[in-house]
Amino acid sequence: MFKAALNHLGLKGEYHLIDLLPHELAPGLSKLVAQGFTGFNVTIPHKRAVFALCNELTLESQQAHAVNAVLVKDKGCLVGHNTDVAGFKKALLANMPANGKLETCCVIGAGGAAHAAVTALIELKCARIIIAVRKPASALDLVEKMQASRWADDIRVPQFEVVVPELNELPCTPNLVVNCTPIGLNGQVAPQWVLDLLKLMGSDGLLFDMVYCQDGTLPELASVAKRQGLNVCDGMDMLIAQAQLSFQFMTGVAIPEAVMAQAILACRKGQLAYDKKGST
Repeated sequence: MFKAALNHLGLKGEYHLIDLLPHELAPGLSKLVAQGFTGFNVTIPHKRAVFALCNELTLESQQAHAVNAVLVKDKGCLVGHNTDVAGFKKALLANMPANGKLETCCVIGAGGAAHAAVTALIELKCARIIIAVRKPASALDLVEKMQASRWADDIRVPQFEVVVPELNELPCTPNLVVNCTPIGLNGQVAPQWVLDLLKLMGSDGLLFDMVYCQDGTLPELASVAKRQGLNVCDGMDMLIAQAQLSFQFMTGVAIPEAVMAQAILACRKGQLAYDKKGST
């Protein structure tokens, strides 16, 4: 998508995929700066770790307590930003069923993507947010950060509940379920409690799965929900929306979202190389 954007605008530049393990993150970022990179995106599982490594933070990243886009300024100053929040919000609103509601939402996971999703749900004035995790400490930390964030005067922090589904039943039926984990990525099978959670949802509910398949097929969890007759949305719309905002943040130049969407379509047709699955 970034290469397509650069070509569309006639800008010189390159965009590379670089894999870093958690223990390689800090020295890896220093190496990127030394090599002359002017910006980079951050994906799972580094969004919260990079948040702590940035020299400056935008309001969006401060609210989400996670970073997915970084601008490299003079003398190697790293400016952290978060476009996942706006990208998720745009994709969610575009895919909500006409009679859908944001009264009770269940967020699966408590990493950087979950931080962005919860931030967006707060901005959309969701009344109740259930965070389903295996390790409650990470979710409690998320809740504490969200409660301490600065919000607009007309926004009220929702009621939060942290649940370990393998040990406790969900306290209610959610209108929206957001998968912010790698479930379905690289062959990861959905645990039984997630499948049981989908069975609780009504026909007006929505599963938003942040995992996506660039060939246009639905990832595993979304496929299961679709077969059950539920409304589903994978992570592709969010991927494109956050990428458009990331490109503008790092280059200072706006790019039509259609350019990036067309690049994805070209990948599906085999005109460009791509990794089959990914997660925002």
